[in-house]
Amino acid sequence: MNLLIKKVLLLILFLINQNINSQNNHINDIVNESLYSYSSYILKNDSSIKKLYISSDDYLRNFEFSNLIKDEKKFEFLSICNVSSFIERKKIKEGLEVVFFDGIDLTNDNKIELKFSYRRVTLKNRKHLFISIIEGIRYTYEYDTESKKWLLKER
Repeated sequence: MNLLIKKVLLLILFLINQNINSQNNHINDIVNESLYSYSSYILKNDSSIKKLYISSDDYLRNFEFSNLIKDEKKFEFLSICNVSSFIERKKIKEGLEVVFFDGIDLTNDNKIELKFSYRRVTLKNRKHLFISIIEGIRYTYEYDTESKKWLLKER
């Protein structure tokens, strides 16, 4: 294959990758924005909660929590998938309020829906994990072709 063709193909692949990464970053931003909004809402409406746990499981590949979430003193991260450590078990045995990311749905009309739920997690007899859903929420975003961004339409 001609060297020029190889260079052109590499450039095209690079540009496609940059575009995909840019869109992933924007989706990560709206997941963080929605997570922060929902978690803050829970804390505001239930003053008995001293610490709200955020499940670090089931997020998008290469997802990073924003500094706003990481720096919030009333938030703590917890992996339900990895409750093997003694410290995690001790925390869960007492019962915790945890916010879960339940996924993204793509609709046919240029919209995405982000789903979160607020759950009570308890460990009984060192073996049985009980998770009860307290409430859930859905954030609907619509893609705006002019600004080339996802805009919140419904909460």
